[in-house]
This record gives sequence, C-alpha cells and structure tokens, in this order.
Amino acid sequence: MRDKITKRTVDAAKPGARDLFVWDTELKGFGLKVTSAGRKVYLIQYRMPDPDKPQNQTTPRRYTIGEHGSPWTPDKARDRADKLLKLVDERKDPAEVERAERQSEDDRRKVEDARKKGAFRTGLEDFLARRVRGQLVKAHEVENLLNAKIPAGWLDRQANDIHAEDIQSAIDDMMAANLPGAAREFRKHIHGLFAFLRARPKTYRVSDNPVSAVSLDARYIPRDRVLEDAELVEVWKAAEAIGYPFGPMVKLLILTGQRLREVGEAQWREFSDDGVWTIAADRAKNGKAHIVHIAQQAQELLDILPRIDSLDDGGTRPCPHLFTTTGRGPISGFSKAKTHIDNAIGKARADAAGKDFTPMPAWTFHDLRRTFATGAARLGTAPHIVEKVLNHNPKVLQGVAGIYNRFEYLPERKVAIEVWDRHVAGLVAGKEKASNVVPMPARPDRKG
Repeated sequence: MRDKITKRTVDAAKPGARDLFVWDTELKGFGLKVTSAGRKVYLIQYRMPDPDKPQNQTTPRRYTIGEHGSPWTPDKARDRADKLLKLVDERKDPAEVERAERQSEDDRRKVEDARKKGAFRTGLEDFLARRVRGQLVKAHEVENLLNAKIPAGWLDRQANDIHAEDIQSAIDDMMAANLPGAAREFRKHIHGLFAFLRARPKTYRVSDNPVSAVSLDARYIPRDRVLEDAELVEVWKAAEAIGYPFGPMVKLLILTGQRLREVGEAQWREFSDDGVWTIAADRAKNGKAHIVHIAQQAQELLDILPRIDSLDDGGTRPCPHLFTTTGRGPISGFSKAKTHIDNAIGKARADAAGKDFTPMPAWTFHDLRRTFATGAARLGTAPHIVEKVLNHNPKVLQGVAGIYNRFEYLPERKVAIEVWDRHVAGLVAGKEKASNVVPMPARPDRKG
C-alpha cells in the first residue's frame, strides 16, 4: 500500500499474517515494514544501475534504517532515507558505504585501542591503582603530586615517548618555582612509575627507565631554615592576627612540632581528656600511630577552639575536625594561609619600621617543625627524645638496638613538650627564656 508515512500512518498500521509494506507517497523508495510479529521498521528500496540491464530489470535491494521508536521517528527516518537515496543517485550502494564506514571505524578503534594501551595516561592510572592507592602511606599526597606536576601534554603520548629531557624539564620548572622539595618527591615517584611500566613491556613498551638519567644535582639543597626566637614570636603574633582556622593551626604546629597535614587534618576524637593526642597510623606519614602530649598553652588553645556544626539533611551535625572552613572536612589552601601569615608579618614590620622595613627571610610551615626540633635540643632534650616526639625512628635505636629497645620514652617526651611549651610562652610574653629549662626525668628502670 502507499501512503504518506506519518506518526498517524505508523500507529494505524496493524500486523497481519504476512509482512505489510507501506510506501511513502512523497519520497520514492522510502517505506515502512510491519512484520507479522508487530515490529515496525523503516527502510528504503532501490535499484543499483547495471550497464547490461535496463533500470527496471535490475534486482531491487533493501536497506534497513531502524525500528520505529527512539531515535527513529517518521521525520528522522525520512531524512535518513533521503540521504541514502541520494547515494544511489551517485551510483553508490548504501549497504556497501555502510560496510566500508563500519570497517573504517573498526580499524580506527583498533588503532585507538592500541594507542591507549601503551599511553602514558593509561600507565599512570594503572600505577596509581596497583602501587599507590591502598599500598602507600599518604597515597593521596603521592597521587595529588603526580596529577599536579605531570605536564598535561604527557598524558596522550605513548609511555615510551616520555624521555629524560621531558622529565628534566618538568623538574627544572619546579626548581625555578622554588619548589625543591616537590622536585625531589616528583623524581622519586616518577622513577617508581617508570619502573612499574618497564616491568610490563608488552603493554607499555618501555625498555629503560628515563628517570635514571635525570639528576637533581646540586640544585636540590635540603632546607635547614630554623626560625630565630624573635621570628617565631612574629609568626605566633601573625597567627593571632589572621584568626581561625589557620591562626590556631599554626600555633599548634609551633607547640607540637608535628607535620602540617597531621595538624591540619586533626580530629576531635583524637584528643583525650588527660592531655594526649593520638595520631592514628593511617594519618601518620610513617604509618605508625603516634602519641603527642598536649601541654598548657596547647590545651588552652584547644579549649577555646570553636566547635563547628554543618547542615546535614535538614539538620546539623558537629564537624569532626578541629580546623575547617566548610563544616564538613578539614581545611585546605595552606599556601594561601602562608601568604596571609607573611602579609601579617610584613604589616607588623612596616608599622614598626616604616615602609623601608626588611621582610622576614623566606620560611615554610615545615621550618616550624625543624625549629621545634632545634629549640628542644637547645633546651636540653636528648636527640633521640626529640626524634621520638617527631615520630621519627631515631638513628641510635635502629638496627639491633631498635629490635631490643621498644621503650617509647613517653615520660621524657611529655617533659620535652612541656619545656618547649613554656619556652614559647616566655618568648611571646618577652620573659627570660632560661627560666623555662627544667631537668629531664630519669628513665624508669626496666627489667630484661
């Protein structure tokens, strides 16, 4: 039958004992087939020119466009049919064109799959999944570093197309930005990444580790910045000036000597009523749970910290973190906080000395940890006690000594924190520092 193919026509067409064909009255060759099972399919019927036969004697061919329904409506099917029938006018068989396009797409996909298989992007994700996430302490820091410092242009290149000069260039950029620590960590982890890729030559075709030819040389100089007493007071007062949350966080850094992330991500549940802060193993950089004693100034700081609530499904809940800006998670944006501290220090120096003031020499939050270690030793704390406070493994307790000596020196560590706490209080108050030095207690006798 013949009729204009519209939605009304399609809806009205009913299945019978045999296939029903409805041929469009406006576009010759465009049709609708209704099968005995009720399927409604759009198609075209056409004849390809044959130089040996009259047009009306060539074998008719049919090409299925698609079944009625999404995405094929009568209008979309007609548009598609019109394009296909124009191919016939150009002596091109729509079925053969489709086969060629499908083959071309299959070939393209095979090439793309092969390219992706050995791509650096794929190797990076493979490395993060198998060797970083769930495997390394502070895995998120390693992942964040690599994602931040790997140049975007590397991702779509083949893994074996990343050379030593590319890596050297990335490290040079970090050194130029005065980020020697990031450069060192980047080199270490990118070396591990290429070692991982090299162990899978069939996939990534990396024959050697290009990082082996990259050296930081003398450009990486370990930091040894220790703040002078007066500078420490300036940082303390600047922390007071900028307020919560970064101000008290910086004070807690000064008073405890702990790592930036460990302080910044501290949670209320980690603090006991008897003045002990327990950093869980999964938060400590070396993967070992760590006890930090809280002395007077630090406790007073904790006592006045606000308890932040956040909206949660129409109600409120207490935020688990000491320091937060969202009420849901810990603070971030430490570099901006450092800028605010530096600006506050600069303002204080300008107010005291005028516009020709001398800026404070460059320092980092990690320098506060080194300042604590140096200051505690200067106040009489034994080096291995300082190391224990910092959650390091003291060199004097490594090897055989470490195997047999499991004593944690908690009493000595408590006194070391208290001595430092009073020392900082004296500095801030402008009092004599020597009066803050107290003798270390004798270590308890132990048998065995």
